[in-house]
Amino acid sequence: LMIRRPPRSTQGRTLFPYTTLFRSAVGADQRPGRRGAGRLPAGCGGVGEADGGIGGMSWLTAPLRKLAHSITAQMAFRPDERVWQLSRDQIESETGEIVGKRYAPVSDAGTSTFSFDTGNVLYSKLRPYLNKVAIPDDAGIATAELIPPRPDRKTLNARFLAYCLRSPVFVNQASHHVAGAKMPRVVMDWFWEHEAPIPVPKEQVRIVELLDEADRLRRLRREADANKAARIFPRCFLSWHHVSISFSRCCCLAPSPANSPRNGAKAT
Repeated sequence: LMIRRPPRSTQGRTLFPYTTLFRSAVGADQRPGRRGAGRLPAGCGGVGEADGGIGGMSWLTAPLRKLAHSITAQMAFRPDERVWQLSRDQIESETGEIVGKRYAPVSDAGTSTFSFDTGNVLYSKLRPYLNKVAIPDDAGIATAELIPPRPDRKTLNARFLAYCLRSPVFVNQASHHVAGAKMPRVVMDWFWEHEAPIPVPKEQVRIVELLDEADRLRRLRREADANKAARIFPRCFLSWHHVSISFSRCCCLAPSPANSPRNGAKAT
């Protein structure tokens, strides 16, 4: 397994995404009055600044509503067209992987749905502690329990946004900003006002590559553990089966209490 090793002089900066990527958002929430002098492309007002903590590095922050508008895909499907119909159950927690795509005619979709495409990031507002965030690889129709942020590609990388929304810090904060007892949903006003970190585009790409590699290694580890378990468990079962048979045979061969010699009598 080949893992890219950066020069020693830049290893601290390489670890930066893992140690402070999502801590920046916490700092911004704790200091809402702090503002920086950084600039974003036109239309991204309300920019703040969060400390990076390494070598004086800092990232700009801005409300999600300024970075990723809730825009659905402008697509018109035919009523008889079979399209991908995405529900929360198809999104795996933590990883965002799609489990079992469901294709059905558009006419089967309910009214509380919207169209999406590869430009959207899909975030589940229901029970945020389940941490379901997906990046679709195709167009389709989704349930209204998902939010379709569409990040500005010049400012925010879609995969970087997905990692931010999956981060433990954001999940914890979102879990404390919900409405409803039995079916808790994230409060939309808080969601869109949440201060998101905005590294420069090249830094976002580098961070995404590092986190993608970390996800790949974790996936390989899970697969290796699953394969190892698949090999070991049958052997354990067979070994226990043999032990059970041997024990049963011993019990059958042992003399019964009625025929056992008692009171010092000798067996004949």
